[in-house]
Amino acid sequence: MSFDGNFSNNGSTDLGYAKTGVGWGTASELGHLFYVTLGNKGYSTPDDAAPGSFVEQPGWGLANTGPFTNMTASYILGFWSATEYTASDAWHFSPYEGAQYFQSKGEVAYVLGPM
Repeated sequence: MSFDGNFSNNGSTDLGYAKTGVGWGTASELGHLFYVTLGNKGYSTPDDAAPGSFVEQPGWGLANTGPFTNMTASYILGFWSATEYTASDAWHFSPYEGAQYFQSKGEVAYVLGPM
């Protein structure tokens, strides 16, 4: 599988932020949950004209957790995806800021699973 590891503020690449209501679709289940299902906003304002720019968006963060209990918005720990980026890295999602990025598999993070 091929990924676009360049930063974007509008979900046009695999790394960065997406738009509320649009997300990354099926490409990121955690991004879809955060942006589409729960309707949260990412830290960076989406800008289709300048997807590489970064401007803080008012009202960003994990404001709505829906029916989930114990869903944390820790700045330090996010959630692992089951999708590898490289042999040593995997995709990671931060509900604190609504960002998707890759991280070393040796790092600590949460997983989202059934109760």
